Amino acid sequence: GLSADGTTGLDGGFPFGDVLNYKQRLQQRALRAELEYPLIENWTTLVRLARSEDVATSTDPATASNNTNIRTRIDQWSWENRLDFGEWNALVGLEQHRDSGKNYRAGLDKSVTQTAAFAELGAHLGIFDATAAIRQDRNSTVQNKTTYRLGLALRPINGLKLFANYGTGFKAPTINALFYPGSGNPDLKPESSKGWDAGVRWNSTTRWGDVSLGATYFYQDITNLIEWIPPAGGGWMWFPINASPIIKGWELEGRLSLEHAYLRANWTVQSAKEKSYGYPLARRAKEKGGIGIGVDSGIWGVDAYLAIVGPRFSTPNYTDPMAGYTKLDARAWVEVMEHVRLTARVENAENRHYEEVKGYGVMPRVWYLGVEGRY
Repeated sequence: GLSADGTTGLDGGFPFGDVLNYKQRLQQRALRAELEYPLIENWTTLVRLARSEDVATSTDPATASNNTNIRTRIDQWSWENRLDFGEWNALVGLEQHRDSGKNYRAGLDKSVTQTAAFAELGAHLGIFDATAAIRQDRNSTVQNKTTYRLGLALRPINGLKLFANYGTGFKAPTINALFYPGSGNPDLKPESSKGWDAGVRWNSTTRWGDVSLGATYFYQDITNLIEWIPPAGGGWMWFPINASPIIKGWELEGRLSLEHAYLRANWTVQSAKEKSYGYPLARRAKEKGGIGIGVDSGIWGVDAYLAIVGPRFSTPNYTDPMAGYTKLDARAWVEVMEHVRLTARVENAENRHYEEVKGYGVMPRVWYLGVEGRY
């Protein structure tokens, strides 16, 4: 269970100017329950129920149009069955989620229901691993869709793994994208995609410690990707459109472990451009990655990670450029008694000023302290 309640002071923004008493209260509630049970030796079933709710209430004594009461709720259930027969395993299941949204000021009351059946089969035969999966989605706003995925891995020698995957994808528009007052687009088409990746991973024990290296090439062709863009003539209310980009590139990763200490790094080089017009997708850096270092003694541990993000554009079509940035996060923990840990972490340790989205600031340096129980 999770419950959060917060109040935020808002700027008036275009076209209202600064508003000192404009506030938004956001209440969030989430509940989830799971039951997992082995029916027989090779068959485990799992049932999951969940509900999440958000209530956003905006109040502004000076501007009536800023006063809103928006409620969203997501109800979900799923039933999964795992079958394990050694070299062969399977997963079969059903799931459903129902999204509902109400905007009392705008008179909006909409809901979307999506139900899916899925199955996956895996085989582990000597030096080969193979997987095949299929999924059928039924959505109340768009046509039914069937997607699938195929994967193959080969381990020709000890420590070396070659792999390749091919699959298709589907995503229906959200309630906000379809119906949000003033900006929703009820004519949006669902996203669909096809893509593949291939790569190599190598693990070995050397005199410097355990070494792991990996490289993956990925390619994804998306049709009707839902992107939010500003109006052509200017204005503050963005609206969603369908775009058709190709996203491709390399992911590189490495890790060195020496007794209790470790060093890890990753780097991604990618191109994410719309096919018809060639402009880059919003907020996707050509290069990004990070480096981390840590120690885990079993009784105490420390870890630091430096994220590196290159320059990108906040809006498609080469507009609203944003500079690259680095961000340092760190955490530490110590076991004070059996099953009980004291934890601490700091995010944005260097107190960097940067933007994830143009015009929106980020949190400064933030400290967290906690107690963690593990049983």
